Amino acid sequence: MPSQGKPAVGVEAHGSPGATSSLEHVLRVNPDIFRAGLQHICPQKEPDRWAAEQLKLGAVLRLRAQRELGSTRTQTCRQAIDAFEAALCIYCQCHDVHEERHGVTLHDSSAADSGEGEAAVDPVDLLLEVARRPFVADIEEVDDAIELLRASCTRDIRHADFNAWVMNMINLGCTLTLVGKCSGPEGDAYQLEEAIDTFRAVLSERKLLEIPYERAILHVNMADALGSLGEIAFPDQRQEYLESAVTSLATALSLVAPPALRWLVQADSGAFM
Repeated sequence: MPSQGKPAVGVEAHGSPGATSSLEHVLRVNPDIFRAGLQHICPQKEPDRWAAEQLKLGAVLRLRAQRELGSTRTQTCRQAIDAFEAALCIYCQCHDVHEERHGVTLHDSSAADSGEGEAAVDPVDLLLEVARRPFVADIEEVDDAIELLRASCTRDIRHADFNAWVMNMINLGCTLTLVGKCSGPEGDAYQLEEAIDTFRAVLSERKLLEIPYERAILHVNMADALGSLGEIAFPDQRQEYLESAVTSLATALSLVAPPALRWLVQADSGAFM
């Protein structure tokens, strides 16, 4: 039985991806062991160790959720989302500094690039300003800004400048998520659903296979939209959206986490349930 002081040893001893014995071992680990261990780790002093323990906690919770029902399953999914997001905060910061780019390199597109000059309206800035308000009350203002973003995501722009199209799509998806979350106390399901579709459209592009870090960020953004939609969905749909958010975060971790830990977020307890 692993000690609380060294929860990582018991899990890492089974480093064979997909091995049934490894998955069975993970399912037997009590999440409280990882929670207790995290209390003794300073994320500022030991970010790698802290992120690894959060990843393992999230992996255990994700596999446990697959065996649970009802509100217990929903709560476990929420806890897995929190743990995965905490790990991704560290791993994405590291990749911002150290990731080697291969193939396509994404860049932001500005009004100057489109030839519209300094007077052009930046729809992202406009929507960020609207979203800072307690509630998004001026629907016409929001709709106009989102239409500007949609106009920058056409098929013609994709063919003319793939990098700019991807950045525009990411901006659109993130903005729709932000507005959907800020549209009153219950949010706006339509905006969140469009955000999810937008991220999925970008992730379907084969060129994105060459830049795993950007794919990871897209999965993180999509998980945000999925999780937000889950929180305002009807109970019979909530679980599906939250589980999809967990899966999206697990996919992101499989792209940016240390290779020795990736098998934990690729595991599926359904293989031997």
